[in-house]
Amino acid sequence: MDPEKDITITIESNELLIKAERAVAKHDDTHSEFSYGSFARRVRLPNAAVAEKVSARYDAGILEVTVPLTESLEGKAINVQIGTKE
Repeated sequence: MDPEKDITITIESNELLIKAERAVAKHDDTHSEFSYGSFARRVRLPNAAVAEKVSARYDAGILEVTVPLTESLEGKAINVQIGTKE
């Protein structure tokens, strides 16, 4: 795949959308051969994602997308009070 022509990455409505399409044609004197394929993946981003700093790298057939976060996504414990509502 040629990442500059075949891969598209966008962010829309807090979702990361990755699309790729590949087409290969081989011709010789006796026959023609075509192979093609496409895929699309949509991933919801967490609220802490920094869309302006999303980056992507393609190397040896592997696409790596990095989404930096502004804060930790660790959970927070909530204390349970006993008694009547005040």
